[in-house]
Amino acid sequence: HVMIVHLERNVVVPEPIHLVFAADTAAGTLLSSPRMVFCLGENSEATIVETHVGVDDAPAGSADTDAHCSNVVVDVRLAPDARLTHYKLQDDTPGAYHLASLDVRQAAGSRMVSHLALLGGAVSRQETRVRFDGERAELSLDGLYMPGGRQVHDNTLFIDHVAPNCTSNQLFKGV
Repeated sequence: HVMIVHLERNVVVPEPIHLVFAADTAAGTLLSSPRMVFCLGENSEATIVETHVGVDDAPAGSADTDAHCSNVVVDVRLAPDARLTHYKLQDDTPGAYHLASLDVRQAAGSRMVSHLALLGGAVSRQETRVRFDGERAELSLDGLYMPGGRQVHDNTLFIDHVAPNCTSNQLFKGV
């Protein structure tokens, strides 16, 4: 699956773009590898909501329950003064594996706000890489993860301040 959202210069999308990825393991083992590319032109603006959920219809105690793995790649390219707000909710079934990367390149004056919530899955790994390629770029990156029992939730962040005079704020909370 590949999805590309490309906004031309000065385009503002007034309503959020909501992408829902639902994994139903009733038919057996499932592997999904969605790739999303968001390119925002100069002075454009959008909000993306990315939701990953699992549907577990298997009978309790079934060997096939939760047989699901997601390999998610999100690429974001922000032109000068572009603004993107990104929400991600991962609430897969308890035995699922969710492996994801978010790669962001920001030009001068661009702004990225990202909110991540990792709730489900046996293993959930989120790697976020941001590179500031132009001055005055801003990033606000918030995350919440709530593993229970034997769940493993990892968040790895790489913020590369290549250009001067950029700002990055990060706040992650685990429960």
